[in-house]
Amino acid sequence: MKTKNATAVGRRRIVALCWSAGLSAVAVVALLMWVEIDIGQLSLMVDRLDASLAACLIALFCGVQVFRVLRLQTLLQQPAGFLDLLSAVLVHQFLASLLPWKLGELSLPMLLRRSGVRVSESLAVLVMSRVLDLLVVALLLGASLGWFWPGLPVALRQTWPLAAVLIGTALALLVIGYTARSRWSGDNSKSEDRPDTRAWQFARQLLDSFRRLRRGQILRGAGYSAGMWGAATAFNLWFCLAFAARIDLGAAVVVVLTIPLINQLPIRGLAGIGTTEAVAVVMFTGAGLSAAEALALGVWGHVFHFGLITAGGLLGLAIRLVGGRRDVPADSLALVPTDAA
Repeated sequence: MKTKNATAVGRRRIVALCWSAGLSAVAVVALLMWVEIDIGQLSLMVDRLDASLAACLIALFCGVQVFRVLRLQTLLQQPAGFLDLLSAVLVHQFLASLLPWKLGELSLPMLLRRSGVRVSESLAVLVMSRVLDLLVVALLLGASLGWFWPGLPVALRQTWPLAAVLIGTALALLVIGYTARSRWSGDNSKSEDRPDTRAWQFARQLLDSFRRLRRGQILRGAGYSAGMWGAATAFNLWFCLAFAARIDLGAAVVVVLTIPLINQLPIRGLAGIGTTEAVAVVMFTGAGLSAAEALALGVWGHVFHFGLITAGGLLGLAIRLVGGRRDVPADSLALVPTDAA
């Protein structure tokens, strides 16, 4: 029985990889048919990277990771070492960027097992982090649209419905979640009415994990999210202005805030190949760049950023290996509560 299940899982993984490779191939072919590749433009951008610019961009990238670790440390219900969380954050970011269809997001609970964090708590923290990301970036996008509106190209002005919808969605999720959390009680149903299934027990444990998130934790998490996205936006904006000097400041701000929102959609090829560049071409041509320049900026930005993420992932793995294998409480590995919990 276990062999059949393992075979079925393996087949599903192969199918997912095939679909992701197909998606990347379609995106690449579409770009090649639509945009004429200008190797000279790409080489010119690469030549503009000097030691001081690289150092500043790497410093901002490191700042993003520090804020991510601090947010995770704040939202977790139990203390965990900074290095353990840094390792989990770096490896999780690498897997989330590498694997297709956003499947890498689900690696965080497995990585946090080492610190004795339950899967249900990890998932609750992951969902809350993504809601805070959505709210912060949507608010920044809305504010940027209002500030730079008079000088924005017409194509970029069309992003205001996206900002409005996402702000409303994030606020609604927070309000609904907070209301449901305050009303949820682990004892609100009679024992004989509770389904005695593993899925139901895990659902209750997940809801309990959300309920244990306090208002102060969420507010501090929102503050760290704002710091994280401030550093990430500075990184992306500096990169765009350094390698595409013709782009207007206001247009660049709107673009670098819109692209992360689009990239949250689970329509992504392996390592984002093809799909990332397609989004960049659409957005940067709307900001006034030529299609060839937009493609060169998208390719160079993808290579540079993924290179940093890969280096971070290797560093995270090294931290885990140096730290050695730790004894993790048995109940932390379970999806449902145990008698020892």
